[in-house]
Amino acid sequence: MMADFYVPRWQFFLKALEDDLSGVTPYNRTVVDNLILNTIEIPFTQSQKTYPIEPTGDSIQVVQLFNQTLGSLLDQIFSSQYIPRPVVVGYADFSGRRNKHL
Repeated sequence: MMADFYVPRWQFFLKALEDDLSGVTPYNRTVVDNLILNTIEIPFTQSQKTYPIEPTGDSIQVVQLFNQTLGSLLDQIFSSQYIPRPVVVGYADFSGRRNKHL
């Protein structure tokens, strides 16, 4: 699901924000939402692809990598002195382990 649903949605959304910030195309939430719906969400729901029911990979490693990547992006977006950067204080994975030191 990550590769076929969540990643494409985030990529599309972040590209729309990048285009807005760089002056290519003004951000229009309605247009972006409709494009995501028609190009990613509806095709995903109509797909016959099967997904594993058991988790794979190291969820902590994935979240740490995601946080590093998102953190650098947030640093770029919120580099203005007027916009505070959100702080991630921790996360919990499905095993119940918790990491408060991200």
